[in-house]
Parts: sequence; C-alpha cells; structure tokens
Amino acid sequence: MRQYSRDEIEEHEGYYDKDGFYIMQEGDFFDNLGYYYDKEGFNEIGGFYDPVNGQYVDPNDLDDNYMNAVAEYYDELAGEDD
Repeated sequence: MRQYSRDEIEEHEGYYDKDGFYIMQEGDFFDNLGYYYDKEGFNEIGGFYDPVNGQYVDPNDLDDNYMNAVAEYYDELAGEDD
C-alpha cells in the first residue's frame, strides 16, 4: 500500500476532520497516516475502519461473524437497498 505525503493529499479538494482524516468531495478519504480509502471506506487491500469503535480492521483478521455484524450495522444506518 502506498502512503501519501501531506502535500500529495492536499492536492485534492477536501478538508481535515477532527481525527486528522482528509475527507474529499466524493466521500473517499486519506486516513491520518496518509493511506487512501475509497468512498465505500476500503483501502486497496480491503481494510477499513470499524464503524463502532473506529479501529482499523485488517482484512486478514476478519471472520464471518464480524463481517455479518458490520453488514448489519451499515444496513441499519443506510437501509438494506443502499
């Protein structure tokens, strides 16, 4: 995975949130370490930030129970059709 510099990140239109993440117009973002995440919240290897506790989740550490719980959480927030 590529880690972007602050200068590279700020070439994109966006803003920093309270956690130091750089949020871009379409919803994709760079985390506070400079790694890119798409608008669905995933990095290039499928990692993401847990919506409940905010901790990074490595895709190699996932089990089916965890993924089902995350999917249910997102369904509650956005609705199952989104």
